[in-house]
Amino acid sequence: MRNIITGLIILGILGGAAYFMTKEDGQQSKVRTIMNDRDFIVPREDIHKVFVAHKSLTPYTLDRKGDSWYYNGDEFKISEFVIPTILSVFDRTQVNHIPPGPAVDNIVHSMRRGGIKVQLFGKNDKLLKTMYVGSDVADGNGTYMLLEGSNQPYAMELKNLTGGFRHRFMITEDRMRSRVIVQQKPENIESVGVRYPSDDSQSWRADRTASGFSLSHPSGDKPTITAEAAKIDAYLHTLDRIALEGWDLRNKTQDSIAQIEPFAEITIDVKEGRDQVIKLIPFRDFIDPELHIHEVEASKLVTRYYVVDELGRLGVGQQRVIGKLLVGYDFFAEEAM
Repeated sequence: MRNIITGLIILGILGGAAYFMTKEDGQQSKVRTIMNDRDFIVPREDIHKVFVAHKSLTPYTLDRKGDSWYYNGDEFKISEFVIPTILSVFDRTQVNHIPPGPAVDNIVHSMRRGGIKVQLFGKNDKLLKTMYVGSDVADGNGTYMLLEGSNQPYAMELKNLTGGFRHRFMITEDRMRSRVIVQQKPENIESVGVRYPSDDSQSWRADRTASGFSLSHPSGDKPTITAEAAKIDAYLHTLDRIALEGWDLRNKTQDSIAQIEPFAEITIDVKEGRDQVIKLIPFRDFIDPELHIHEVEASKLVTRYYVVDELGRLGVGQQRVIGKLLVGYDFFAEEAM
């Protein structure tokens, strides 16, 4: 009899243990599900491609190549100021709050109608995560997000920032495109020159030779000289980085602007990469053709230029940056003559 009682006690203990273990496993499974549902974090160093699809916008990809990011493969380089604002969503986001039950259906329905699908890829196009970005929370406390395969949306926020972040995935091409219009290393430049249609005496061209750069006038009316090393070197280094104030690709008058005779046309031929031709048109020449800038010296009075690149794309540049390109023949020749 004693053995029977002892056996029942042991059986009860084992049964109880099994019950609590099963319950604990169930709780742990539930916790794991909840944690997976809200696991939006992906370290930015693991991300090599981002695909973004919006119902009312053309889908696009952001591709990492080395330290830079490009739009749709290599259509154009993405601004160094824009890409961090997008990537920070994936490694700085955290839960602000869980929407109450009655609101979940409306949030999910809204995402189906106007949500932004975002897919993150690692090396070799390995899919890391798929998520949906919904509307910003009405009270300003974050943005709704939902992981693919989950039915539970979350109001997410960025650490140390207030407000939503949906707009970060709706940036126009104008703003996404890098504003750096010239970025050439001196050793990659074969020739460079500036033509001034209204002040041709100051036009010039410098060609690389075995011993340095030979500087000449395009017409051949002025003597060819060996450009002073310090001056040509200083000019070449300005080509290391010339940035626009911004792109103006949606300007309805850009075709008319491109037809205006430029004040200056800069030509850069390179060993590797795409040769460049950049036309500069002072704002005032477009606003009032009677106020046409003729002389190189007078360009110092210009504050802003329309900039047209070799592909016909329109941008806007400021004198304090773009003006670095505008030197004349005499700048190089004055001490050599």
